[in-house]
Amino acid sequence: VKRTDDGRVTRLRDIARIELGAQDYSTIGYLDGKPGLPVVLFQRPGTNALQTADAVKALVTEIARDFPAGVGYEFAFNPTDFIRDSVEAVYFTIFEAISLVVLVILLFLQSWRATIIPIVAVPIALIGTFAVLQAFGFSINNLTLFGLVLSVGIAVDDAIVVVENIERYLRAGLSPREAAHKTMDEVGGALVAIALVLTAVFVPSAFIEGMSGQFYRQFALTVASATVISATVSLTLSPALGALFLNAKDARRDRNRALAVLMLPLTLIARGFNRFFAGFAGAYGMLTHRMLRRATVMLMIYAVLIGITWIQFQSTPTGFVPQQDQGYLITVYVLPPGASVTRTDAVVRQATELL
Repeated sequence: VKRTDDGRVTRLRDIARIELGAQDYSTIGYLDGKPGLPVVLFQRPGTNALQTADAVKALVTEIARDFPAGVGYEFAFNPTDFIRDSVEAVYFTIFEAISLVVLVILLFLQSWRATIIPIVAVPIALIGTFAVLQAFGFSINNLTLFGLVLSVGIAVDDAIVVVENIERYLRAGLSPREAAHKTMDEVGGALVAIALVLTAVFVPSAFIEGMSGQFYRQFALTVASATVISATVSLTLSPALGALFLNAKDARRDRNRALAVLMLPLTLIARGFNRFFAGFAGAYGMLTHRMLRRATVMLMIYAVLIGITWIQFQSTPTGFVPQQDQGYLITVYVLPPGASVTRTDAVVRQATELL
């Protein structure tokens, strides 16, 4: 610090206590009430969030072997857990959708062969959607995952419509090829119309500029591409598979064999459901006929429902991006100029313990 003319030296240890400290004393870190050192890591643009998190965990685990005694680590905040859960939710949704398709077709048609067509159509539509996402340079994130969940339902609905109509004509005595042709003559236009309507709804959102457009573009193109691919599969592959796999005699034989394996109670359930569904369809037809005869009243009720929808739409909170519960709460305290960090930290810790 100082050297006099006679050679005497004043050193730091003579006037101060020397210790290894922090570079910045404006923040204080704790973990579960114990002193800690927060280390924040940010993902580089274009990298895979899940792979980055796994690499960080592996590196910290390796470094922790050389930590001094009494020093440990913990991942207190990991936003990739939400992404991982979202991916697993998509897997579960796909499995759930296919399972429901199998149950619905078995319940309504009582045919194992008819379940093959939707099971084949759904993966094809999803794989095609992934290819479109890759072509546009989109990643697997919360927006695209949400779009994929909706895409599963669209693909399932289109395939079920084709299968059910082919099965109906098979029961009427037509051959599989004739039933497939007749089905496409009836529902082909409806499938194209559905695809065009959904595309017309979502595609314009992809042209929104600014930051909002970046969010809506990925979701819109995911749903639109899945809709177009699903409609294409339903117009081409589904009727072709129906002409190959579905057969009136084989379907009855397959149905009887399958139900025999699944025991007699399933046969009784299927017969009871068929009787109930026939009665329900008749009642629905009579109700529809009566409603059409009172078109003025029904249009007034429809107008009231539209008005209620508009009121609810106006009262619903809006935001830049819909908030999602990710399982954590972050609170930031900003001190005024001249405030004591130590005193404020003590007050915050006391308040946290009370909570």
